[in-house]
Amino acid sequence: MLSKSILALTAAVGLSSAHYTVVYPEWRGDSLDAETNYTQWDRPCAGVAYGAGNRTDWPLEGGSLKVALGHDFNYAFVNLGLEENGTVANFNISLTPQPLNTTGHGTLCLRHLPVSLNLTDDTNASIQVVMVGPSGNAMYNCADIRLTSSAEVLSEDDCTNEDADSYVIEDQEGFNATSTGGHGDDHGSGTETEDAAASTSAPPSAAGITAASMSTVFGLGLAAAVAMAL
Repeated sequence: MLSKSILALTAAVGLSSAHYTVVYPEWRGDSLDAETNYTQWDRPCAGVAYGAGNRTDWPLEGGSLKVALGHDFNYAFVNLGLEENGTVANFNISLTPQPLNTTGHGTLCLRHLPVSLNLTDDTNASIQVVMVGPSGNAMYNCADIRLTSSAEVLSEDDCTNEDADSYVIEDQEGFNATSTGGHGDDHGSGTETEDAAASTSAPPSAAGITAASMSTVFGLGLAAAVAMAL
């Protein structure tokens, strides 16, 4: 049932060439809807208020993320903010401590983004997804979650990549970024950090990355810091 729901949501999304969709956990609101004042250029959450949408149960020790990509090339950051006094004021916990390079214009699923925190069961929180395109401009979306021990990561059938891939960037010095943890289009990504440590390979698009586009790496730390501070 969950698989059908995710597929239906993915199919229903009309992406522009520059925007993306958070398929799972369910995003706060449709930031692509022309009838709203939402825009993915607005940080921290595209102008969508905390609690505006549904809240998804997410595993206490980390869970799955599924996005429909709007760019063939992105740097992705995923941050976590915990609820305090009925709201999420900042996203100061990084779930992607190393830059994540996404490629392809399809659906990407990260099966397990670990949360290494001693949190109380049923803690309310919000996930912030930041995508930085080749131009260096950042786009934002958020999904409200409840961190609970009763939730599980998506199954391998529910968490598959379609015309998309991801790589962890390990070395950013001198435009010689090495990427690890590539995942094929026909399977889920598994545990991202563990898979990345197991193998090293250059992404398919590496030959086409120019010095100008790679130079945006130096702005990524700033982009992530700004996102996490809000």
